Amino acid sequence: MPQLQSIDHHLQQSGDFDNLQVTKELPHSSEVEQALIGLLMLNNEYFDEVEGELLPEHFYVKFNGAVFASISQLLGKGFEASPMTIRENMKSTFDGDGDLANHLSKILENASNAFHVRDLSGIIKNYYLQRRLIEVGQNLAHDAQDIPASEQSDRISDMISNVEQTLFTLVENGSTVTYQDLKNPLKNVIDQIAEAKKNQGQLVGVTSGLKDIDEALGGFHKDELIILAARPSMGKTAISINFAQNAAAAIKNNQFGGAAVGVFSMEMSAEQLTSRIISAEARVNSHKITDGSLDDEEFTRIQACANTLAEMPIIIDDTPALPIAAFRSRARRMKRQYDIGMIVVDYLQLMRGSSKSSQQNRVQEISEISQGLKAVARELSIPVIALSQLSRAVESRDNKRPMLSDLRESGSIEQDADVVMFLYREDYYFEKTLPPEVDRTEEQRSHLQRIKGKAECIISKNRKGPTTTVALSFLPQYTLFKDYVPAVAIDQYGSANADANSGAFVPNTGAPMPQTSAPASDVDEPPFS
Repeated sequence: MPQLQSIDHHLQQSGDFDNLQVTKELPHSSEVEQALIGLLMLNNEYFDEVEGELLPEHFYVKFNGAVFASISQLLGKGFEASPMTIRENMKSTFDGDGDLANHLSKILENASNAFHVRDLSGIIKNYYLQRRLIEVGQNLAHDAQDIPASEQSDRISDMISNVEQTLFTLVENGSTVTYQDLKNPLKNVIDQIAEAKKNQGQLVGVTSGLKDIDEALGGFHKDELIILAARPSMGKTAISINFAQNAAAAIKNNQFGGAAVGVFSMEMSAEQLTSRIISAEARVNSHKITDGSLDDEEFTRIQACANTLAEMPIIIDDTPALPIAAFRSRARRMKRQYDIGMIVVDYLQLMRGSSKSSQQNRVQEISEISQGLKAVARELSIPVIALSQLSRAVESRDNKRPMLSDLRESGSIEQDADVVMFLYREDYYFEKTLPPEVDRTEEQRSHLQRIKGKAECIISKNRKGPTTTVALSFLPQYTLFKDYVPAVAIDQYGSANADANSGAFVPNTGAPMPQTSAPASDVDEPPFS
């Protein structure tokens, strides 16, 4: 019985359990521990109220923890937990089983229904948390005493991260034990299935805001690491910010799939990201926002949508070259302060490992980062979308659609990810092969017209479903991705016109849209990067 192996050697040798002595008097109450054990022996049904909440390690007196573990074992096997059966279960661990039986009988005699088992359990658990805090503080003080100057930066960062993770675990669970039988996860899965059935046709995960992607993935699910990879200029930052906008707008409007979103941007400043969000929301050309060449009507639209954007729960951290340990700490704080339901990281290769050894080996460093991202998704129980670069090998192939083998620098990215999505735009590559406009053939013009503005989201890995390719429409002037409609059917504000499937696009309502529109081909479209 492994639960009994941790019992202090002195207690194992001594049969005098009435006079247990403890070398360090940390916060505890032996009387409360014995009162709870007595109640459990008095009425075994009380165990149901503390099962899963209270663990043997929560008891200060090791003997009491061992008795609690024995009660759990006996009831788990369908036996009655009485002084007699507990003694039989524990006698191989203790030499003085006569004293053991007497001690258990005394505990039972003093048991009283005047106490509620959950109240006693709460007191025991709070004392345990208090002791753990003291332990963490003492260990931190000891470890911080002698740190060589050459190691201060790495060691202090690691210590802060480790302490914060320990405290977060204590707050969330009250325990550092991670193992469990099938009962709890089985209940969680059944609850998820019941919720999905109840909301049939609605999202269970966080929405992307794009109908076909949501249908392919069922939304972005908690605990998942989603890798979104592409070569430069494909629009991976744009679509990730679109995901964040759409999820934040959904929760603001009390719609399915909504979530507050934390955005970690190591490539762009918070102001640059906000400028892109304004462009997409107000349908104002991003180039005009940058150079200030706005007309009065466009400026009015920006002002009109400013109040809407101010209420969107999007939290931005634009610290460059963020170490993975610092990311985990900040993600936890975002979760506590803003209750974020999704994280976007732009992008993975701009993060740093937490140790010098990993920083000296790029493959090892990327592995540490991808594992850290996955750990945060599981720890906070939210989806984490991490953008990633692709190898230049894509550019050397005739078919430039990305593959899993193109993920840059480490196979661990593919291994750690639950979903891997690639962005690909044929028009970007095709236009680079074309001669000047006056020298183009009719066939070249026709093909470019067919593919203009079309993007592909290639889902190459999906642990919870099939892989597929989703067609999207990309409006570079607004850094905006929408559900797919042929380019000739999209007006300059991203809406489907009367000649196309008008149900495909719904204009944003955060700002008033003008009544007139022009074909996409008449809109100035600056190169997108």
